[in-house]
Amino acid sequence: MILFTGHEQIPFQQEVFQGFIDEQYQLLFDQSELFTKEVYIHRLDAFRSEPDYLRHNIDSLYKNYPKLPATIIAEGNFALRVAQGLSSKQPNAIDVVSVNTNMSALPGFSKGELFDLEKTLDSIPRLFPNIKELVVLAPASRRVEVEDLWDFNFADQFDLTLLDESLSFDETLSTLKKLPADRVILWLGRGTGSVSEDGLPIQLTKQIVELDVAPFISMQSSSLKAGGLGGYMTLSKELGQKIALLAYGQSEGYEPPQKRYILDYNELERWKADTSNLKGPISIINEPLSIFTERQVQTYIGLLLLMAALLSALFAWWNWHQLTLRNRQLSKIESLDRQLHLALSTSKLVLFEENVTHQTAEWIEKGPNEPGLPLVGEARLNATEPRYRDQISDALAQTGVVVEYPLFIEELNMEKWVRTSSISEYTNSQGELIRIQLSQDVTDIKEKELALAESVKRTEKVLQQLNDVSEFGDIGLFHSDLINGVVTANDVFRSLYDLPKDQYPTITQEDISTRIAADSGEDQLKNQLHNWQSNNFQKIQRELLLPSGERRYLELNARPEVKEGVLQGFSGAVINRTDDVLLRHQLEVTLTERSLAVKRLEETLQKQKQMFAVIGHELRTPAAALNMMLEADDAAITESFGDIRSTSQHLLAVLHDLRSVVEPELIQERALSNARPIEIIERSLTPLKTMLDNKQIRCSVKSNDMAGHQFNLDQRGIRQVLTNLVKNAVVHGHGGMVQVQVEVFTPSSADEGAMHQLSISVEDDGRGIPTSQYESIFEPFERGDTDADGTGLGLSICREIIQANGGTLNVKESEALGGACFTINMPVELKQSATPDETASMVSLEGLSVLMAEDNLMLRKLSENLLQKLGANPVLVENGQLALDLFNKQKWDLIITDIFMPEMNGYELVEAIRATGSDVKVLGVTAATVGN
Repeated sequence: MILFTGHEQIPFQQEVFQGFIDEQYQLLFDQSELFTKEVYIHRLDAFRSEPDYLRHNIDSLYKNYPKLPATIIAEGNFALRVAQGLSSKQPNAIDVVSVNTNMSALPGFSKGELFDLEKTLDSIPRLFPNIKELVVLAPASRRVEVEDLWDFNFADQFDLTLLDESLSFDETLSTLKKLPADRVILWLGRGTGSVSEDGLPIQLTKQIVELDVAPFISMQSSSLKAGGLGGYMTLSKELGQKIALLAYGQSEGYEPPQKRYILDYNELERWKADTSNLKGPISIINEPLSIFTERQVQTYIGLLLLMAALLSALFAWWNWHQLTLRNRQLSKIESLDRQLHLALSTSKLVLFEENVTHQTAEWIEKGPNEPGLPLVGEARLNATEPRYRDQISDALAQTGVVVEYPLFIEELNMEKWVRTSSISEYTNSQGELIRIQLSQDVTDIKEKELALAESVKRTEKVLQQLNDVSEFGDIGLFHSDLINGVVTANDVFRSLYDLPKDQYPTITQEDISTRIAADSGEDQLKNQLHNWQSNNFQKIQRELLLPSGERRYLELNARPEVKEGVLQGFSGAVINRTDDVLLRHQLEVTLTERSLAVKRLEETLQKQKQMFAVIGHELRTPAAALNMMLEADDAAITESFGDIRSTSQHLLAVLHDLRSVVEPELIQERALSNARPIEIIERSLTPLKTMLDNKQIRCSVKSNDMAGHQFNLDQRGIRQVLTNLVKNAVVHGHGGMVQVQVEVFTPSSADEGAMHQLSISVEDDGRGIPTSQYESIFEPFERGDTDADGTGLGLSICREIIQANGGTLNVKESEALGGACFTINMPVELKQSATPDETASMVSLEGLSVLMAEDNLMLRKLSENLLQKLGANPVLVENGQLALDLFNKQKWDLIITDIFMPEMNGYELVEAIRATGSDVKVLGVTAATVGN
């Protein structure tokens, strides 16, 4: 099958087709065995711009030729797309030969082998050295190619202007009419849809030439008919001859025709073009006869006389040779006639000659069942249905066009289908138009086609009914071809998968896969289908994640299609279950949230009970002890001062821990100051010496050199944590030795942001901590296996302090001593220049006048005693109003006030003092350390 691209009225296509017919006639004349080869010819109008024109051509050809040939020769890009569409419909691939297309990978020859744009551009400055600008008329598909070639090779020789092909003929001509001198026009054709109400492109080229404003150059030989100068090109007729060679399997058909310069003599003279710089073969057309000089004429006459004498001698030999050749040719013609007869009989073809002028016909080769003379002209049109008559007349008026129609044979009283084509035409000596036509009886084939069409029609009706049911029930129908990776589906399926027709005319497996959630993918579906032992429909739940972010839940009822043990695909229906799934999920979430809320409430109640039990025990025990000590005689009270101090310190520690639990944000408040880590350790252990001695526990300290350097760190937090860890080792470890090791490590990298690492470990030789409690021991109120007193809050608070400093606190078994080993790791900075140091000496109050307001009598007495020991001259009153009265009477160095007092509280006192304009220092004190 040969597919020609282009409008039949375009000269380029006419020349290509004429070259094909001439070469076909010569091939059939020289090789009669080629008559057995069926060649179908179809012309495709690529200039039609309808959106479905490509699909319409494919469907039409497939319907007219249900049994497609093994080879299709496609002339032009549009024909190649049609050929590839036909090939995709066949189970076995069709060999496609491409001619005059952009596809160079297929057999045949591409546009690049027929038309050389770079060579054409190179010829322009050679023909016209003074050119200033090249004006190009090209389809949109070639604009980028032209711009790239000009930019890389010719930008320094001339300017480039590209005219938009969307311009009408009048707009194009109006633009070109204004061109100044030294310009050249290059015609590269127009694209799809260029055949408009303005006319054919060839008409535009003729009008451009008639403007007479600049030389007109083209790569198409048909432009010479419009009066153009020509160019570097391939003759259209030679292209048609190559297509005929390809169609009849001639190897020379695969060699592209030769390109050369074909130039019009008159246009060369008119525009003063210089051909001396052109490289390559040149053909000059319309060149006039040369005018010879007298001497040249005499010389030529002498040569002619000599040639006449030679010809006379050869004439006799020529007559004898011609007689011999004629006899041989007659013998060959007889042989060819026998072969032709055999080929036509084998192919069930008949050959006849139609006299178009007189509407008569004679058989050249008659079939066995053909009655009388062939039906031609009006007789043929009257014997067929009216709707076929124009089609028959148009097709048979052209050479090589096949037409199929029903024909009623009156002599046999029957109707048959025939396929007819005019293979050549000529005018005889009487001026009568003669056409040679081939015809074939295709009644059996047509009856099968009609039966197949009826079956298809019934199938389409059933499918339409099924589609109506699916749309009414919102059911998506689909068939998934896993071998070719495509999915066929109805509109409901597309809607469920958010695949609009305009964006997804063809659905691929990739389109589906991109919308499937990770845990509901195609591999999972394939595995389920492979495991099915029957062809029954099976339910599959699938979750989609659409491009909009919406999640959609579908139920697939699918059936596998297995061939020779290989899964080919599956088909079935899809139902939207999103509302059901979301409702079920919401119920599950609600039940889960309620369950978690109940669990958290139970845990909170349990912790509250535990906290109240601990507080009750920890506060009741020391309070009872203090009460018993105070009820003893004076001597016993004096001896118990140490115990009273220890008990009160324990009470204060419990309150401090409770405050950290109630107000955890206090832990996050860090006060950084410069200090040496080893000194912090030593100062922290000094207050614990008495407790260690009483328990007869040895305590050692180890450090590296860096621990003696100053760093900017949280001294108070480190001391609190270290004190707690050492006390725990003494109280709960039940060992005889505690070892504290402090080390500082320099950064491993030289990065500007890298910090030193402080490491402190506290380990003992006691009973240790079970591995199972390494994490739970840091939970609030967790006390492990110990039976000693305590709130169970210390380690929890310690870990929060270290974490607030960016570090970690963990426990493990001591490798050196065998008991527990608590390790602190935290980043620290080098000493800061202006950071306060907690080791600074206490400020002296010697000789200062101090006014203090405190409503509690006992605290007033204790505070007065303490202030006097510090060297101050204190005056104490019971509320803020009395303090304000004394403040107004004399000058004071320091004001100390309780916050909560009768008459006037501490806040009101400070406001009143500041209202006087005084900037005296004021210190606020309160016992409300828990809560606000």
